[in-house]
Order: sequence, then C-alpha cells, then structure tokens
Amino acid sequence: MSARLFEAAECAGELGGDSAAGAREHLSTAMKELSKADRLWGSVTTAMRPSHEYVTATRELHAALTETTHDGLRAHDVSEITENLDIGQALGDLRYAARDVADMVRDVQHLPDQLLRSQLLFAPARKLTPSVERLHERTAGRYVPALPHEVSELAPAVRSAATQTDLVCCTGNPCEKSSD
Repeated sequence: MSARLFEAAECAGELGGDSAAGAREHLSTAMKELSKADRLWGSVTTAMRPSHEYVTATRELHAALTETTHDGLRAHDVSEITENLDIGQALGDLRYAARDVADMVRDVQHLPDQLLRSQLLFAPARKLTPSVERLHERTAGRYVPALPHEVSELAPAVRSAATQTDLVCCTGNPCEKSSD
C-alpha cells in the first residue's frame, strides 16, 4: 500500500522522484524484515487468543486498504488512486501510521527472548528438535515450549524489523513536506 501511495504521490506531483524512490527503498527493506519476523512468529504461539479489539481493528484496516487500492479484485492503477484520494492527507496518515508501527515493533522487540526464557513460547512438537522427552507430545500433535536454539532466528529478525521501521520514520521521510 505504501509503495502504491508513493507512486501515486509522485504521479500527482506531490513528491520528487528521488524522494519517492528513497522512501520506497526504505519501505521495501522494512517490509521484507517485517515479513521475515511475521513468518518466524507464525511458527510459534503464546497460546493466547487475540483480543476482540485486535481482530476488529485488523479487519477494518484490511478493508480500508483494499478499498483504497482495489475495485473488487482488480487493483486500481495510479491515476485512479490519485483521482479518488487526497494524496497529501494520505501521506500524512501514512507518516503517523509508520511511526505507530515503528513504536510498536520497537516496544515488542525484546519479547521473543523474554518469552523463550519464561518458557511461554510454544511450537508444535513435530516441528522442533526430536527428543525422547518430547516423543509423546510429538506423536500426539501437541505444542511444547520452544527452546532458544530451536527458534534462534526469531529474536534477531524482530530486532532487525525494529531497526528498519525506525529507519523508515527517521531518515528523509518524504511524507513530510518541506517548507522550502
């Protein structure tokens, strides 16, 4: 969504090509790191159900983003986005959303280590290192506490995502118009 918005802003003359290209590069790197962290988080669980508020907010955000960039299953082209969207307002909203995401990722970057040390991060026994102690859980398809070496990529991936999302917000943010 962010890349499409920058493309539309560039088309509408709201951003210079260099600003949009730099922003897309930072966003792309952050997106890749967030996707990697999401994939790794997806292999484990805390066994806590998401709150009703979280599920509702997620659905509403997905619907709003889809409505902005698509007409049913067909993606809008850049000219349609610029016709139907206040680009300046959208860039401002994106700036605030990016800051919120960066703050949230920074706040949770230490959770993998804390959850692992507390043995509150679980994974299917069949996907973890086989052991005699876990044989019964493995055959029964149960979840067991993950050990740090079994999900060793998770914590560094979350820290890297925190760094990259901060970089999006802190370096030459093209969402902010200059006063020149």
